[in-house]
Amino acid sequence: MRWSTLPDVEATQSTGGAPKHPQHGDAAAAAAAKAADAEVEDRRSALETWVSRLRAQLNRLPHDLTKDIAEHQERVSQREAIKQSVSTRLATLQAACVVKMAFILTIGPMTRLGAAPDAGSIRAGLR
Repeated sequence: MRWSTLPDVEATQSTGGAPKHPQHGDAAAAAAAKAADAEVEDRRSALETWVSRLRAQLNRLPHDLTKDIAEHQERVSQREAIKQSVSTRLATLQAACVVKMAFILTIGPMTRLGAAPDAGSIRAGLR
């Protein structure tokens, strides 16, 4: 189940009639694991794209901040100090942008409350 649908879900005690076959639980667990893996990959990809763009911007920063310093030795010294700071910040950022799934919490039977159909369902119905 996508995170965006959670407001439309509430836990129930009933399984909707007869007890479900154990294989249904296994299929649900497999589907949950697959959805979780896809969500992790989506987030990982988004963070990698963001960090890559940020890295390109930050790598230009030493030059951009020191280009107006007239004295060569002072300009080079300042660039090196800024490069070191940028490198440290990027390493910290890279370490903070790790996405991994800790666990999948199985809650139990759920009922989806009345909600508008998703855009894919609407488009499929119009064809």
